[in-house]
Amino acid sequence: MKYLIINADDFGLTPGVSRGILQTVREGIVTSTTVLINSPHLGELSELLKTRVGIGLHFNLTWGSPVSSPEEVPSLIDEKGFFHSDPSFPGLEGKSVYPRRKSEEIQKELEAQVEQFLRLLQKLPTHIDVHKHAHKYPTVLNPLIRVAKKYRIPVRAINSEMKPVLQENGLVTTDFFMGGASPGGPYWTKVQLLTALIRVQPGVTEIMCHPGYVPEPIPGMFYNQQREVELRSFCDPEVREEIKKQGIQLVDFSFINRP
Repeated sequence: MKYLIINADDFGLTPGVSRGILQTVREGIVTSTTVLINSPHLGELSELLKTRVGIGLHFNLTWGSPVSSPEEVPSLIDEKGFFHSDPSFPGLEGKSVYPRRKSEEIQKELEAQVEQFLRLLQKLPTHIDVHKHAHKYPTVLNPLIRVAKKYRIPVRAINSEMKPVLQENGLVTTDFFMGGASPGGPYWTKVQLLTALIRVQPGVTEIMCHPGYVPEPIPGMFYNQQREVELRSFCDPEVREEIKKQGIQLVDFSFINRP
């Protein structure tokens, strides 16, 4: 059987992005979203909780301020108390334009974000994925594994190398992953999405997407107007028909985390 999770990243980035995600949940085929729980723009959370969509945590270390107090995570923030925007997380031998982040502080902040999620939504996230895929770096992946094991939360695997590492640590993830973002143009045009649906294999696949309304560029983000193209793609009736044609069952991450 072909099972498909369609996850919209960045809920809470801006009110417009959140409204766009809500539209793809209500009118389109999005089955899951992940929340930037440190965002000051979470006014749409109450509307999200009225839907049946799966809600996960979009663990964030590169945008806004930490949930932890600044004195607990000094290596993660600049002199103004904001996360360093550099998306690379090198180890001791690595190079970065910013001081090296400390894994123990990353773990502390992830636990703080999970607890903040619990406070605001009164439940654990369906899964954890990471803003800018920062968990491709061991500095982030190792503490993430420890926290995910503590709370028994599934984790997004972004490639075939990460999947066995998560599974060896007793964590649940999907069989396949599709998605991306680049400054050049929208990743999920209607044509690209229809093509991807034809290629969905038996097992559980996650499609990562970034729909939303963006009336003007979001400071510090390269993926802006592309979000509105994705919004239209994931609400297109022809796309829903293709899902039926391919015999795909839409699910969220709770499907793979059943006892």
